[in-house]
Order: sequence, then structure tokens, then C-alpha cells
Amino acid sequence: MLIAEDNIRQAIKKLLDFVKDFSDDSADKHEVIIISSNYHRLQRESRTGLINVKDSIQQRNSLLFQMLEFIDDLIDRLSLLKEVA
Repeated sequence: MLIAEDNIRQAIKKLLDFVKDFSDDSADKHEVIIISSNYHRLQRESRTGLINVKDSIQQRNSLLFQMLEFIDDLIDRLSLLKEVA
């Protein structure tokens, strides 16, 4: 819902909390950290005019898609682990 409401900063925070609570794979935490870093870099570049609006929108959409794919993959993996246990 946070992504749908365009509250990306809070969505990233919640995603990191979720990964810390439910995943033992450090690669998951690292991926969320990279997503967060990319988001903050994009925000900074947009704010300072280092990137044009069209490119900013395209990169933001790409980042959101990456987050959604990561969430789907993580939920699938956690569901499989639950079924095996």
C-alpha cells in the first residue's frame, strides 16, 4: 500500500524491517540497502537538478518495479520455507 500511495521512503523502511524480522539471508538485507541507497541518490539528483524530470521518472519507476519484484520473490521464498517446515 505504501508504494501505491507513493510513500517510497516509508515503504523502504517497512521492507527493511520485514527482511530483518523474517529473512535469515543477508543478501536480502543487502538488496534492500541498495534499493534505499538508489532511492536516496535519485532524490538528491532530482533535488539538485543533476537529472532531468523524464529520466527521474523513468529511474523511479524502475526502482519501484525492482522493489515489487523483490517483495514478490521474498514472499514466494518464505512461503516455500514455511511449507517445507
